[in-house]
Amino acid sequence: MKDHKVGLVGLSYPGNAALYAASTQPPHLAAIAVGGTYDDGFRNLLRPSGIVNSGFAKQWIKGREDEAEAGGQDYTRKRIEGGDEICAFNQKLRTQNIDLTQRIEENPYFPTLLGLGNRFAPATIVSRIKVPVLLVATWHDEQVGGHVPTMLKNFTGTSKKRFLLTNGATPRCSPCPTSSCAGASSSTSMWPSAPRTTRSSRPPLLHRRRGDRSDDLGTLPFPANRFEG
Repeated sequence: MKDHKVGLVGLSYPGNAALYAASTQPPHLAAIAVGGTYDDGFRNLLRPSGIVNSGFAKQWIKGREDEAEAGGQDYTRKRIEGGDEICAFNQKLRTQNIDLTQRIEENPYFPTLLGLGNRFAPATIVSRIKVPVLLVATWHDEQVGGHVPTMLKNFTGTSKKRFLLTNGATPRCSPCPTSSCAGASSSTSMWPSAPRTTRSSRPPLLHRRRGDRSDDLGTLPFPANRFEG
């Protein structure tokens, strides 16, 4: 914290939480740095093309539901086993949890009540973000999909924004904690291809996956990196 200002950094859902928070324009928020976010929680993440994402989306939700059950966290179980009666009592609140998995099954259509569907879609709210933004995403995120690039044009509320787009999986989307959003260029910049750190990791990966071949794919040549020089 500096001059009573704070910043938000998050990967995956914490990154989306930062987008939601920033869109409310809290007065003491200085900047956000996010990665691995999604653009639309219902249409592109939970039900892409109208089909339930029973892979990552439902599995992730089920995991969070299990952790949200009474005593679902290791920390709370240890507290209760250690005799913390207040913690045990507070866990009774968890009996009121909504069964999201059941609700997904029972509600196959885009929710319009109270505008829930659009309110859960960062693409509809990022225009209200006024602070500097650093956003890192991949073109084909295996968890949240590759739609994030389509919402970048919606960041109209701030001139200080930088978008780094690359190849790879969600873990490669982590925003560097040492990056300064406040010092980012006022213009939007993108990486339309993978940086060298990603490119150089591919030959060994190919070699392992094709271990039945006698040729060494680790020596596979790549074009010159046009982002250097």
